[in-house]
Amino acid sequence: MECPHCHRQTGLGAIDETELKLTFAALLIAQSLNAATLFLYLWLLEAIFGATLGKAMVGIRVVQTRERNPFVVLAIRNLLRVVDGLGFYLVGDVITGCSKIHRRLGDICAGTVVIEEHFGYGIKIATVALWSAVLAGASGLFPGSARPTPRSHLVI
Repeated sequence: MECPHCHRQTGLGAIDETELKLTFAALLIAQSLNAATLFLYLWLLEAIFGATLGKAMVGIRVVQTRERNPFVVLAIRNLLRVVDGLGFYLVGDVITGCSKIHRRLGDICAGTVVIEEHFGYGIKIATVALWSAVLAGASGLFPGSARPTPRSHLVI
């Protein structure tokens, strides 16, 4: 006798016993949300602080080569990551290798350059701590972030 709860269908996928089957639409939505989150992270941190957490940790910063609105400039820079990232960043590597000051297409079009920057130890420690907290939260190390799924039925 088959349990009616073992196979649940949703518009984006199906759960069949212990296997999750996703549709193309669900994967497209997940990829779109992932890309939007990454773009917002890079765009806002570079526009406001000139560096992401990773850039601050290694001591580099994005600066403009001409005076323009930093939100527009860094939106252009980060939108062109799609082109630079083709072929696992092969396009970006080729363009960077051909550039006199090693700029990728996004930097060339936006009028930006990545420079070395001395960040104090306090900022570096804070960025490592913040990045560690984000990773710990994402992996479920914080109490209450990973709750077991309640059983909705018992099969005897």
